[in-house]
Amino acid sequence: MERELVDKTKSERDKLTKRLSDLAVNDEERSAIRSFGRGVFMVPSRTIQVVHELIERSDDKEELLKIYNSILERGL
Repeated sequence: MERELVDKTKSERDKLTKRLSDLAVNDEERSAIRSFGRGVFMVPSRTIQVVHELIERSDDKEELLKIYNSILERGL
């Protein structure tokens, strides 16, 4: 059961990372997305802020927010 949750979280994180990477326009955003994808945040508040900014820019914001919130519910 726990392994399934880990796998689902990784899958969702990979999906969200890929979609947000397509929206990133500068090095800071790309770096933040890579950090989010690895689950290692050098500057946690800025990483989360960039993720939120990119989600807001997305055309499919609602879907990305669902994925993001699902990840958060299980812990980063």
